[in-house]
Amino acid sequence: MSGEIYVGVDPYFYFERLAHQPNAPGLIYDWKVEKIEMQTAPFVKRERIIIRDTAQLGWKEIAQTDAWADNDGHAEYVLHCRRASGAGRRTR
Repeated sequence: MSGEIYVGVDPYFYFERLAHQPNAPGLIYDWKVEKIEMQTAPFVKRERIIIRDTAQLGWKEIAQTDAWADNDGHAEYVLHCRRASGAGRRTR
């Protein structure tokens, strides 16, 4: 069995409530983006939905994102990051 998951922290809940608790962990870290890739497969219509053409899936390295313009606002990116040194903190 395999799959993909997303794990995230609701930033509003964290900043508004959790970060003010004395025992709350520091969940804010600095990151260095080392490479950005964008999905290159075109969109195709399948029945009543539009999806990426799975036969043409691929990634290309780009210098920066432009989420409003890339793929008409539907771009998919992979950010290759490295966590910068330092402990987690509770404020920006």
